[in-house]
Amino acid sequence: MMSRTVNIGDRSAGSRQDREGGFTLIEVLVAFMIIALTVTMALRVLAEGAAWARRGPAQSSRIEEAASVMDGLLADRHLQPGDTSGAFTDGARWRARIVDVTTLLMPQAPARLLRIEVFTDEASRTPLLVTIATGSRR
Repeated sequence: MMSRTVNIGDRSAGSRQDREGGFTLIEVLVAFMIIALTVTMALRVLAEGAAWARRGPAQSSRIEEAASVMDGLLADRHLQPGDTSGAFTDGARWRARIVDVTTLLMPQAPARLLRIEVFTDEASRTPLLVTIATGSRR
């Protein structure tokens, strides 16, 4: 009969087996943190997508109305440089800026070149629509 001696102070063999069988608390917490961050980012992306989906039709409508404003300005045969403003059908304000760019681009041109910009509101710095049109010299 063989006898086996177990040293009570030596736990290295048994404790190694215990560690290999599961995860530590730190590993579990890190995994939960990674999952939480991933879910948070996914929800943020979904929320931004929903916001864009809600704004899409309104922005499309705004562009159509700005195009209508632009058409009205282009129909004026005596278009002069300056600013003008008004309101869209939903009550939001629009602003148009007409700038004579003839001297910058072609000083000897027989007709004026006008840059027309339509902005979505009074404070907007980025135009919604921009075009170049000709105007008669006066």
